[in-house]
Amino acid sequence: MLSDVAASVGLSSRTGHNIPQLVGDTSNPVVIKDRKDYLSTLFHHIKNVTKFHQFPCVSGSSRCCGVQGI
Repeated sequence: MLSDVAASVGLSSRTGHNIPQLVGDTSNPVVIKDRKDYLSTLFHHIKNVTKFHQFPCVSGSSRCCGVQGI
């Protein structure tokens, strides 16, 4: 039964991170958040980030792992 699977998921985490939620359960609804809005509170947007290139470290060089715009 589906409730047995949910119980198994709930017991599978020692720290309580796995919290089962059944779709259609009106007493405990599944909440869906917009990840872009949520992550914008934690990270800053970097304009044109895809135009940056990271150079690998070169042994014996004083300049290592530099980031330079293309």
